[in-house]
Amino acid sequence: SYLGKYVTHCQRFMEDDTKSHPIIYVLKGCSTTVLGVLLGALPFVPFSIAVLGITILRLPINVYKTIKIALFTIVLKWDLRIVALLVLPIIHVLFPLVVFVSALMGSFFLLLLPDK
Repeated sequence: SYLGKYVTHCQRFMEDDTKSHPIIYVLKGCSTTVLGVLLGALPFVPFSIAVLGITILRLPINVYKTIKIALFTIVLKWDLRIVALLVLPIIHVLFPLVVFVSALMGSFFLLLLPDK
């Protein structure tokens, strides 16, 4: 019967299961890697948010100092000063986003470095 064949096959498998060792090792490695990456990803989110917070706190001071330097620079002509005054606030608004993404990616890749 089918049940008898299945039981005999299972008994033979239990006697010599060396064929299943590579599959077990692959499954064990994959599950460990996924869990390790998920657990290791927890610290880099607060770190990135902290860097973003510091950047946002410093943003008004940075905008003020940059515009002050752009206005009082003797080297720039008036047309370049006007362009600088129009472009600098846009760049400063994009700066926290760039800092957040780079901190997130940087700490994630730091996670992938091997331990010493």
